Amino acid sequence: MSENNKTYTPADKWLAYLNKKYPNIWAEVKKFRENLPYEARKHEDWACLKDLPEWAEMPTALPVFALEATKSQALINAAESEFDCDHRHPHYHPTFESMHGMFIEELMSISSMYLWRKTKGVYRFSPELYNELTKQEIDNDLHMDSFRQMPAWAVYIETPGMKFAGIDMEGFIAHIDCALSQLHPEDRHTDLQLAIFLKNINQPVMMALPFGNGTVQDALKRMDEVDLQAIEETKKDFPEATVVNIKATMEARLRTYVPMLNLLMYLCSEEPDVEQPEQPAEYHNKKEKGSMPKEPRIWDVGVRISHVIRKYREEEREENKRGERETGYTVRPHIRSAHWHKFWTGPRDEVYPKRKITVKWLPPIPVNVRWQDDLPVNIRIVDK
Repeated sequence: MSENNKTYTPADKWLAYLNKKYPNIWAEVKKFRENLPYEARKHEDWACLKDLPEWAEMPTALPVFALEATKSQALINAAESEFDCDHRHPHYHPTFESMHGMFIEELMSISSMYLWRKTKGVYRFSPELYNELTKQEIDNDLHMDSFRQMPAWAVYIETPGMKFAGIDMEGFIAHIDCALSQLHPEDRHTDLQLAIFLKNINQPVMMALPFGNGTVQDALKRMDEVDLQAIEETKKDFPEATVVNIKATMEARLRTYVPMLNLLMYLCSEEPDVEQPEQPAEYHNKKEKGSMPKEPRIWDVGVRISHVIRKYREEEREENKRGERETGYTVRPHIRSAHWHKFWTGPRDEVYPKRKITVKWLPPIPVNVRWQDDLPVNIRIVDK
């Protein structure tokens, strides 16, 4: 890949920032994860780290514990610089608890970047498929467990034309997270963690959608309930205009979540239309004892299915122009809206991973016409 054709995302820029600020951070958190049973026994108040599920490769809170365990000098330097210890507070040295609060969003992003850098997958949707998915409403019975079928530990999805709270988005990283609580070790739950990259803003916005045991709509409702509770608790401290603005931001955020989740759900669906990219160059990381991709790996999504969408959208427009009407008992060919098809596998009394939900996206397809026959032929050269 030539220098001019390389693709660098906002995630790459943030990765470079973390590399500079926290040298050796990736090797440190990996070692901490591998030694987790020992670390949990060594610190009595870290009971929440015990017996993590196998799928929880790097919970969002884990890098915070790792930096505290190693007494990260980088974090100490950043905190002391923030407090300007040499001048206003010459005898003050911030505790790690205060450091967490100062850099919480930044520290939370380390987990997302740790998981994404393993593959550096960037998913770029074709315009036709992107438009269909982002304008589609979320199904009322679409289950959160569907997101467990991600094609990698973490994925980066480009979001052209999308806004978050009125600001242009560049894209977002998504991964499954095991949420931990040091104060309530027994309170361990699963979240869909999102790192949202906004235009001209280096640091991502970290948002978590709680899985619970229900649907995506339930998760969005729980998130709103938490925000509304926070508003009620702080209403006396803020003018009414501020509360109104917060509620407006919530509504705008919700309008962004639905298209984001539809894009992510497509990648988690059965047989998504994703083109296999060229294998990027890798480098061997001696400190982490593994190989990592040098550049992002671009996955083109929806190239073939877009051909079908374009074809039948054109036919739909022609049909509307002609205004043709057919009679009789046979339903005439027409376009059915895009929708999700869902089914469960595994015993009813089991939970994930023994019981899973499979989702398949059905594009806007003509009824009474075999749309699969119109897919373009995809030729792959196979070495003998």
